[in-house]
This record gives sequence, structure tokens and C-alpha cells, in this order.
Amino acid sequence: DHPTALFSTSPGGLYEAILFGEQNGADMRQLMLAQFLRIILVVTLLPVGMSLYVGHPVGSAAGMGLAPADTGLEHLPVAALVIGFGLFLGHRLHLPAPQLLGPLLLGGLVTLSGLAVLDLPNWMLSVSQIIVGTTLGTRFAGIRPAMLLRGTWLAFLSVGSMLVIGTVMALVLRPLTGEHFDVLLISFAPGGVTEMALIALSLNANPAFVTLHHIYRIVLTVFVITHA
Repeated sequence: DHPTALFSTSPGGLYEAILFGEQNGADMRQLMLAQFLRIILVVTLLPVGMSLYVGHPVGSAAGMGLAPADTGLEHLPVAALVIGFGLFLGHRLHLPAPQLLGPLLLGGLVTLSGLAVLDLPNWMLSVSQIIVGTTLGTRFAGIRPAMLLRGTWLAFLSVGSMLVIGTVMALVLRPLTGEHFDVLLISFAPGGVTEMALIALSLNANPAFVTLHHIYRIVLTVFVITHA
């Protein structure tokens, strides 16, 4: 059906696609499968492919982290203020997915303007991913093997087509921008913001360049699916 197909093929906004899909009557089991498999396939296949391409492990497999190893909790109070005020602004401005876009946009503004540094320890990111993964993973109840196989096949088709489009765009834009093909490819990947930024670090590329593309992908996707 249309709602299930639309939100299952959303190339970003994992939680938002699931939330809006549920509100629009999508088949939640198929939607959950599609969105989780999108992330799993991207953060599994692309790093492995990039490792083979460059000849050494990249991303988290190479032990990379977004924050310096000695980062402590000194930036936590400022981060908490940005999160709280971002939530308030997101709801006040009636942004779609205000719990995501409010803190995200305010955090980006604060960081880009140089008003504050928001470095947090890598273990905090890991804890947040565990919480989100566990919360969403409990919704897999009732999924049967036949549905899992069908969902995997559809996810391969969806993710594969997105990666082909990203590859073509990277090849077209490489001579126009002067950027390396591999950096453009991970910038256009349909998921895995953190892992793609870590791969950029492994390639001695600017992770902010890659992350900005992914933030744009997520924000644009959330706006599109909320008005589809």
C-alpha cells in the first residue's frame, strides 16, 4: 500500500519515518524491517566496500571516533542547554519532527557560529544508539521468517538503487567539484551519519563536509515525508 511503500523507502529520518508511517496507517512490521535493513545494509556494505577499495580498514573498524579520546563531560552543560532550547524552538516553530530538527538546527548554528563547542565522549553516543536501537527493536515482535526474507530482498533493491544513484552523482560531480570520488560517495550514502563521518576521518577527509550532506538529507527527507 502507498503509506507503507512511501515511508519504507524514505532515505533518512529513521525514527521520523516510523512515527509518520504509523500515523498514516502503514504496515509497521514491513516499515520497521525496511528502515532497519536500510541502516544495517549501508553501515555494513559501504564500509566493507570502502575498506577493500582503499586497502585498509575504515570507520569504526579502524578504531575511529568523532570526539578526541580524552573528551570528558565539560561540554555537557552547554549541550544540555542546546538540546532543551532546541526542543522548545522546534515545538514553538511547529517544525516537523521537532525533537530532531530543533536541537539539530540549533546545535549546527551554535557550532558553526563558534559560540560553543559541543564535543561529547564517544561512549555517550554509543549509549544513545543502544537506547534507540533497543526501543525500536522491541517492535519487531510478530515478524515471521518469510516476511524477513521478503523485507531483506526489498531492502537490497531499495538501498542498491540509492547507492547506484549516489555513485552516478559522485562520478558526475567529481570533475566539477574537485572532491575525491570516495568522499562524494559516502556523502551521498542513504544512512549511517556517524559511520560515514568516521570513514571520512579514515580517508583524511573533512568529516564536516560529509556530515553536512547527511544533515541536509535527513532534514529534506523529513520535510518531504511530512507533506507527502
